[in-house]
Amino acid sequence: MALAQSGDDTQKVAITAAALGSADERMQRTERQLIDAALAVNEAPTLEEALTALTEAALDLIGAARVAIAEWSADCAVSESRGEAGVGAMVRRPPIPSTEEGRRLISAGEPFAVDPDRHFLYPLEIRTVLAAMRTRLCVPLPLDRRLSFFAYWPDELDGDDLDRAVSKLRLLGRLSSVALRAEQEREQARADARLRAVLEAVPDGLVVRSDRSLLLNSAARELVATAEEIPEDIGLREPPAEEVASGDTPLARATRTGAPQSYTMRVKRLDGVERVHEGRIAPVLDEHGSVFATVTLFRDITEEHEQRFITEQFLQRLFDELPTPVAVVEPDSRVVQSANRAFLDLVGLAIEDVVGQRPPYPWWADQDTDVPARADASRWEWLYRRADGSPVPVEVSRSLVHSTTGDVAAVVVIANDLSERREFERQLIQSGKLASIGELAAGVAHEINNPLFAILGFVEFLLLDVEPGTKSYERLELIQGTALEIKEIVRALLDFARERSDERAVISLTDVASQTVELMRRTSAAKQVEIVERYTDADVRVDASANQLKQIFVNLISNSKVALKETGGTITVEVGRDGCGAWTEVRDNGPGIPADLVERVFEPFFTTR
Repeated sequence: MALAQSGDDTQKVAITAAALGSADERMQRTERQLIDAALAVNEAPTLEEALTALTEAALDLIGAARVAIAEWSADCAVSESRGEAGVGAMVRRPPIPSTEEGRRLISAGEPFAVDPDRHFLYPLEIRTVLAAMRTRLCVPLPLDRRLSFFAYWPDELDGDDLDRAVSKLRLLGRLSSVALRAEQEREQARADARLRAVLEAVPDGLVVRSDRSLLLNSAARELVATAEEIPEDIGLREPPAEEVASGDTPLARATRTGAPQSYTMRVKRLDGVERVHEGRIAPVLDEHGSVFATVTLFRDITEEHEQRFITEQFLQRLFDELPTPVAVVEPDSRVVQSANRAFLDLVGLAIEDVVGQRPPYPWWADQDTDVPARADASRWEWLYRRADGSPVPVEVSRSLVHSTTGDVAAVVVIANDLSERREFERQLIQSGKLASIGELAAGVAHEINNPLFAILGFVEFLLLDVEPGTKSYERLELIQGTALEIKEIVRALLDFARERSDERAVISLTDVASQTVELMRRTSAAKQVEIVERYTDADVRVDASANQLKQIFVNLISNSKVALKETGGTITVEVGRDGCGAWTEVRDNGPGIPADLVERVFEPFFTTR
């Protein structure tokens, strides 16, 4: 069945078809314009150029006289042009009324119109007003940043044209996200390049480590001798065995605690070379306080370490070999930190029994008295007691060691053994006493000689009056012999006191030995001790001090008498010649010197009494 069609209807169909055809062409032209705009935005090297490309595309799409893209301030009160296109100069700050409604529409991303003559703002729903004025249109872009299109038509627009303009500007607005993202990527690339430049400028090894990435500078790659594969524990290889066993490495501690960690350790590089690295690991915290990355800065200190090790070994060896007892004490707690061998010998303790001790120290003789009362003194006398209980008088001197900040870092205590000094002082006193006794003996001897001469003289006269062989004669002879013996003792004492110790001359060693033995016989209280003389040469001549030789003989014979006092025995004194030299020997048949004391008999002031 065919339908008849009038002329008017045919004309309407033709008009509709033409309208559809023009609509398709507009759609295709719009699509091409949008594609061209997208390409222009994508190829723009900067955000400003991308926004300018958007304004040019908008100008062509909506047929406006001028188009600009403005960025609003944070309070949506002021805008500034970021890109513009069209005839004539676009206002740099579009005169949008700073009203509460305007800020609300901009914040909400809703388009609105502005009357450029009266500076009124109108929502697009008020069509009757918009149709009767020239229009300035504001269409916010869908971005985090407060960007908006501004379009200006000098003529009036109907509502449909305004809606199409808003729709096209919104389509273009979506392209702004492409421009912004490209700008962000470029900015990130520039930031990465700047970061890389900073990392490369660091002379030490630098490692930035996170869950997703590992970044090293050239110095770090050289320190670990690798160019491709990077181990996760870079800069921290070969930690101590106890840390490996417990998993408590500096990197693990920094990640776990969020606190920086320092380390110095011997590492084995990837090329097999062993070096010493010193570094510090700093954790990077996020907004929640969690560690999301670490930064390790390290350097090779092998040469410094070896030099420091050699220096420390030298100083430690020097410290141990010092003949003076030295201890190092912590200034506040006064805990002993180290002591040298001389100090250990002084107190008779092992190093583990000294280090770590605090006052009162075990070697203090008086455990109830402390030094702080004289803490301001730098030198004082003290009494130590060895581990075997023997007392040791010491002179203690203290020296403070300061750090670079001026604080006291350590106290060095030097303890000088005063035992030998005390014994020397005693010997000096004893020598003074002996000298006084010698002078006294000489004076007494002179006093004895006067009555002794009288006795001997009277005895001689009495012997002339008495018949020889009688009892009286024998008694007088006994008195005479005893007096002569006293005379010889007095003569020997006078000879001993008269001679100076520093006078040297060519003397008979035999005579010196004989005279001393005779003196010791006459003054000996140990009558059960026999002194035997053996002189292989009657006259052995030497260049020496007779008095000093006599003192040597007296000391040796006296020591032998002391050794034989309880048991009795024989002391033998011999003098002989050996080529051009002379020798003498004093020996006894007593118990002898213990083997552990033989090497000490020539030490000054050594005695077993």
